[in-house]
Amino acid sequence: MTSRTHALLFLLSALFVALVATPSAPAQATKGGPPNFPIKRIDPRKWETKIKADVFGQPFSTLEDDPLLSQRAEIVVPIIIHGTYSRVDPSSIVVAGQINGQTYRAGNVPWKLRGPHPDGTAEIVVEFVDVAGQSMGVEVTWLEQSWSSVVDDAAAAQITWPAEWPEEVRKFLKPSPWIESDKPLFSDFVARVSQGRLRQVTPYIAAKELVKEAVLAFTSISGTGVERRDLGAIAGLQLIGALESARTGKGSPNDLVCACVATLRAAGIPARPVVGVVKEIVKGEFRENTRWRTWAEFYLPNAGWVAFDPNEMRGSGFQYKNLETAWPGFGTIKELKERIAVAYDFQPAGSRWDWPPVWGWIYNGDVQRAYRIYSQTSLMRINRGTGVPDP
Repeated sequence: MTSRTHALLFLLSALFVALVATPSAPAQATKGGPPNFPIKRIDPRKWETKIKADVFGQPFSTLEDDPLLSQRAEIVVPIIIHGTYSRVDPSSIVVAGQINGQTYRAGNVPWKLRGPHPDGTAEIVVEFVDVAGQSMGVEVTWLEQSWSSVVDDAAAAQITWPAEWPEEVRKFLKPSPWIESDKPLFSDFVARVSQGRLRQVTPYIAAKELVKEAVLAFTSISGTGVERRDLGAIAGLQLIGALESARTGKGSPNDLVCACVATLRAAGIPARPVVGVVKEIVKGEFRENTRWRTWAEFYLPNAGWVAFDPNEMRGSGFQYKNLETAWPGFGTIKELKERIAVAYDFQPAGSRWDWPPVWGWIYNGDVQRAYRIYSQTSLMRINRGTGVPDP
């Protein structure tokens, strides 16, 4: 972008800030729920979701047949109870489990729901006590309703910066695993794109400009975003993180999301990744698969969370469109109702895997040294018809 274009952009947007006050609206529930104008959620769809999470070990030899030994361990499956574009009925959650191939049916597995937390998330926690064996796992099923998103870009562009962000969204201004937003690379990037005049434009305009430049800075996207084992089982997400991918301009689809979120956080705009379940065909996978997919959201004062998908934006020609008009994959995402939002992090704190599997295995450190310990995830998504519209 030329300096002349930058100057014109920031001048026009500064006029918006000076002449138009933030539209009056009731405070949007920051932990989720229907957004306020200029954001709408439409076309609700009902889904049944199933996540099967397994841990198993391969011992050094047949003599060492119990690689998984622990006085206490947890398998933690994240869930978003109240999201801006999703809602879960907690009473619909059903949990089954297995230890060493022995199945424990729903109703026989002790579990708890930890949350909901202020951001609308929770965790389904299954505790394993005095485990000795080669495998353990859980199968979690629930009913969820998802919506598509629509944003009036011209109106969103008029909303001004808040005096301070709501307490519930401030955690999404801070760095987190794989999103190293406090590093100089990102603050320098923000300063370069905004030419030091970030607050002279509204947050929506700033977010569009910063996301645009972050997407264009990536010269290569590799992989599908999902790491698979033999026979197609999901091992986890392909991730090197925001810092390394932004430094090189290369990474997986998940890394592009991380880089965009890190850029917005460095600019003082609350932003978060969203990991969800989708069913689609992607490059390198020659059949329709149920898989993880990552997109993102940023918070717009008094309105709610704006969804955007940097990977959908790539190759769409969005960079040639005016900042006050609609962009593909930014704000208005008609197929968002086809995605089942599960988490705002890539795995629970305390879980350790090479490829984060979204869910977590947290143990007390007494696991025997095995040749290798694997995680394996199976996903299912069943369409249960049209959802219930907002009043």
